[in-house]
Amino acid sequence: MPRNDTQTPLLELRLPTPPRLGAVVDDDDIVDGDRVRKRWYHYIPLLLAIVMILAPHPSLIVIFVNYYYRVHHAPLRGLVHMCIIYLLTFLAFSSLIVVLARDPGPVIGDKGYGEEAGGSTEREEESFLDALLAPPEGEEAHGPGKWCKKCDAPKPERAHHCGSCGRCVLKMDHHCMWLGHRCIGHRTHASFVHFLICVSVLAAYVAIMCASVVYWAFTHPMAIDETTPVHAILLAFYGLVIGMVIGSFTGYHIYLITYALLDLGSSALADTISG
Repeated sequence: MPRNDTQTPLLELRLPTPPRLGAVVDDDDIVDGDRVRKRWYHYIPLLLAIVMILAPHPSLIVIFVNYYYRVHHAPLRGLVHMCIIYLLTFLAFSSLIVVLARDPGPVIGDKGYGEEAGGSTEREEESFLDALLAPPEGEEAHGPGKWCKKCDAPKPERAHHCGSCGRCVLKMDHHCMWLGHRCIGHRTHASFVHFLICVSVLAAYVAIMCASVVYWAFTHPMAIDETTPVHAILLAFYGLVIGMVIGSFTGYHIYLITYALLDLGSSALADTISG
């Protein structure tokens, strides 16, 4: 009679697979690894911001042709204004492309997202021992230099977890819905501030230039056509509003940067004196 070498143990202990630790995502969201893939409607504010930057240009061309060329016969002066405006527009779009294309700030151990991750989108299965040894939920688990339970990865100092992006971002400033629902972090904060400065200067320049056109049109009503002052009034008001809104936000960021630099300089001076 053949002997059966395979013996079934009388008692076998099988531990259940521990639950995966990760960001809580709605059922309607699409998840690619650890990153929440954006839907088409997330890019509507970005499209609106681009339209707001490009919308004044048809009226600017009307002012250049009717005011500088036909009335004052000064195409060179109009060309200088046009070069300055389009240069500021080009710089704003360059910074916008950097913010959209660059990773905001990957952290060490940030799997499935970032340039240091090597493009891997698969997370290793968490063992039962790792789940037992993981730190508890609360402030200790989410403090600087601790462990992020949502990302299941180390959390360096000045890194924050973004619930919208489903990841930790190094030196996260905020999550901006106007820039494609992306976070502003360590690698994109400088480009973001540069974008704000370019938009603020562009809005102020257009408002001042169109205000001078409006003033000249009111003092010389018979020397210019009827439509050009209307374009100038609308652009002056539009530039004033955008300059006040974006300019105040830009000033706040410049204040934060200046305060951080002064604080860093005072700390370095104190270390030098104490050393």
